Amino acid sequence: MSLDDHVLNHLYKLLWDGEFICGCGNPEAAYELVWRVVKHFDDKDKHADAQLAAVGGDRIDAILGIGSRWVEFTPSLEDMLPDSGIRQIVVGAVDNLGLIQHGSSYYGSWVTMKGKWFLWAVESIGGIDGIDEKLDMVGFPQHGGDWKNPEPCTDECWKVPVS
Repeated sequence: MSLDDHVLNHLYKLLWDGEFICGCGNPEAAYELVWRVVKHFDDKDKHADAQLAAVGGDRIDAILGIGSRWVEFTPSLEDMLPDSGIRQIVVGAVDNLGLIQHGSSYYGSWVTMKGKWFLWAVESIGGIDGIDEKLDMVGFPQHGGDWKNPEPCTDECWKVPVS
């Protein structure tokens, strides 16, 4: 099995296990929305780390932009999802997929190990465009056992390979 097949099998599992969405209609739009939400939180974390390195101080101050000029680094959740009810449902679904983790609110969410793997995996297969056609060619990953009862994925499945 090639690395691309391995990655695609696990992307398939991540997005299809538990019937997150239906395959009819436009599932690629849903995949892209999930990717954009995870990317939003990943960019937020990277921006906060860069601000912290530049100005010093507390990481929470950097996240909130306290003591420095805040720069809009990515489309806000409000721009992506203007309706607060839709925003709550979408961010909750991304959290339930295990791609982000929230503390006291969704707005303070951070990207999990699985979320970092997801961003890496999408990049490694050439980006989000055309992902539905690629996922149509694969199925669930097989980790031993027989095809009817494969072993479950472990945390090792969601680690970004070190090059």
